[in-house]
Amino acid sequence: MVRAVLELAPPLIRESLLNDKSFREEYGFKTQAMISFGKSGVTVPRSGFFDAVRTVLAGTTSVELIDAEGRAWRLTIDASGSAPSNLVLSSGQQQLLLPDFSVLSGNPSARLLSLEKSASDVNLPSSAREEWRSILKKRALEDDEVDIFNGDIRDTPVHVEQNIRSEIMSGESSFSSLVPNSSRYFERLVGAYDGSDSVRDYAVGAGREVFRQLTEWRHQEGFLFSLFLSSHSAFTSEINTDHLVQQELETAFDYLEKYGDALSRLGALEVGLRILPDRPELEPYLLGLVHRIRDDDVKGKASDFKLFSALFVLVDGELARTRILN
Repeated sequence: MVRAVLELAPPLIRESLLNDKSFREEYGFKTQAMISFGKSGVTVPRSGFFDAVRTVLAGTTSVELIDAEGRAWRLTIDASGSAPSNLVLSSGQQQLLLPDFSVLSGNPSARLLSLEKSASDVNLPSSAREEWRSILKKRALEDDEVDIFNGDIRDTPVHVEQNIRSEIMSGESSFSSLVPNSSRYFERLVGAYDGSDSVRDYAVGAGREVFRQLTEWRHQEGFLFSLFLSSHSAFTSEINTDHLVQQELETAFDYLEKYGDALSRLGALEVGLRILPDRPELEPYLLGLVHRIRDDDVKGKASDFKLFSALFVLVDGELARTRILN
């Protein structure tokens, strides 16, 4: 009966239920997930692959895997790499360099080191980081937990930015990358709603906490990420630059003048004018930002404002379609 209901359920509901370990155990379901490695076309059973990873990380030289096409592969550790868990999947002359799977290691130190690196790379919120740390101190992740862990990493603004950049560099893009199908991502992007009645109240509450966390993550990058919330002056009023030394601040403003988006440039101008009495070195950069904003050819195809406007409509329309924030 449950199987029949699942077949009639919408895909998102069905996927959510089948990803729930307690649901599968209660009704006796077993899933056979497959893992695909990018655009290589190589697909292997998840359980067999993770078992092979555990075996290799435990000290075995190599393990054989059979992919979905029946082709044999060898999983080994790349001894020439800087980290002990650089895994390589090879078949004949073809080699695939794999991401870090130390969360499957039997060594607690290796697991925690991998967590800290992954969390720092994408600015994973401290609450999520502590939750995973408490698990990885005790044991390696189970197969299902690896997918949940990777999902947590993907639902961060930094990872989404990296993914969008990677797609653009390869000449492609997708709605799912530009507008992730995850309310958790958007909550991390702007801060969790705290019951505020106005944007200004929200800015001094949740917004201020977002800026503080970005500052603690990385000074210069955190400042640049903060400027993405420049759509209201109440937010730019809460952006603090006291933690930035002169060189860091000048580098950030120089980057914004040359490569910044329309919203970040406007926010940087507001922040810069506010702190100018104490940071006079910003004057030429602020003048440059004024010129860039003033000289934008709004009728041309390369207009910064026209691009920003188009992206706004795209994101707003996609959020309305998916009802993620309903």
